[in-house]
Amino acid sequence: MAITKVTNIGEAKKGNPSSHLLHAIHYIMNPDKTKEGLWVGSNCGINAQECFEAMMATKKDFGKLTGRQGYHFVISFAPGEQGADEETAFALGRDFCQEYLGDAYDYCYAVHDDHAHMHIHIIFNSVDRLEGYKYRYVNGDWEKRIQPITDRLCRKYNLQELVYDKTRNRKGKSYAEHAAQKEGRWDWKQIIRADIDAAICRSSNTNDFFSQMQEMGYQTRLGHSKKRECDYISYHPPYADDLSKNPGTKERRSRRDYLLGEGYTYVDVKRRIALKETMPRTYVVAEPMKRLYYRSLHVPQSRFQVCAVQRIKQAHEFHFMDLRIKEQARVRKDLLAIDRLTEECSFLLDHDIKNLEDAKILLEEIKRNLSMEKHKQEAGNYVDQTLTEEERDDKARYILLASKIEMHEADLSDEEFELITDEMDLLEQKYDGVTFFYERLQDGHVLEKLKSDKRILNRIIKRYEETMSVREVPYRIEILKKMDQEKIDRKEAVDYVPESGTQKGGV
Repeated sequence: MAITKVTNIGEAKKGNPSSHLLHAIHYIMNPDKTKEGLWVGSNCGINAQECFEAMMATKKDFGKLTGRQGYHFVISFAPGEQGADEETAFALGRDFCQEYLGDAYDYCYAVHDDHAHMHIHIIFNSVDRLEGYKYRYVNGDWEKRIQPITDRLCRKYNLQELVYDKTRNRKGKSYAEHAAQKEGRWDWKQIIRADIDAAICRSSNTNDFFSQMQEMGYQTRLGHSKKRECDYISYHPPYADDLSKNPGTKERRSRRDYLLGEGYTYVDVKRRIALKETMPRTYVVAEPMKRLYYRSLHVPQSRFQVCAVQRIKQAHEFHFMDLRIKEQARVRKDLLAIDRLTEECSFLLDHDIKNLEDAKILLEEIKRNLSMEKHKQEAGNYVDQTLTEEERDDKARYILLASKIEMHEADLSDEEFELITDEMDLLEQKYDGVTFFYERLQDGHVLEKLKSDKRILNRIIKRYEETMSVREVPYRIEILKKMDQEKIDRKEAVDYVPESGTQKGGV
């Protein structure tokens, strides 16, 4: 199957605003990755420099040199996919550019086969060369326009398409949903399905089911679709009202059951209740939570630290706890943002932040250090003025790449990590090692770390009252017994004995 990933190329903060665009074009057209340029195509030049100059000429013609510089699409095939050879991938990339971009945008594309999976890189200008308009990607473009073209071309070249949800109305997964599932994160649809599964397990009829959903904070409504000629259940999640305060959020809407996939329509729910049919449960990987929990048992604790750990634990295990309606909404919102909450909890344990005052004191210290590092960086920038423009751009690029790995390595996909390290290797070869970048690199590490710490602390302070309101919640013994009957591994539950359902001494 082929999946299309969409990213944008931003303006460089220092030096040449278009340096990121230039580096990206050089990267995808690298002869070492494209069989000496054999698998490279373009409508605006025969090499990287010509393509870049053509794109810049378009920007100058319309006076749009700043802001987003371009867009980078990557069409990736599954490792070892039959039929996905270089020639086929090249033809697919060419056809994609012609259909999606046509003559309106300067573009170049290339096939890379230096990794375990074949992939096509496409870079195009942010400015329309015919009308001078800037390209705009809006929510929904991926599933409505971009991925369908890839799917259609896969059918043309006898390749496997992206697997979609098998519902009558759904044309494909949203890009956000696909990315969330790939990275092991939860999305709204997954949470609603898990809640329905839990309600079915506890119900003997449909009235019980609706009562169980109500206990979890849902508002439900039965409706009839003339278009589909079927009855449906509309689910209004408990967190939807809070999220609706954010303009443009999708979570403010109720969700009809036919959007949730097979096994979750009104007919499916009634059948599953009658047949006592359960669905395979999906659980978030609990390792981060377990590490935090065990750490919290061995560090000097405060109520703030206890509440922070409890908050994460409840998000992971909310189906098995006696939660109030307001808490039902909170734990589901927390599950959607579990990565950030885990980061915040780890931070306050690492720095032994016991209360709001500790957090504010540390924030002021970080602000002072941040100011000093910025002055130091300005001094370094003055020294860099002795360098050529190319050397300054390369230094800035190398520091950016190194910072991405330093701060976000765990969040990077294999492909992203390889792309970054490959580009860093090229820069090191160009300047005969890392010495050329080292001093500024260290300064950049310190600066980025301080910025990251400041962001985390601001979030901790903002959520302080909400975190302090978290109470220790007892487990629902009957649910734990059902889990034993379903033969679910009890080792995932770190704070109770599954046989008895008694607590082992939670935080």
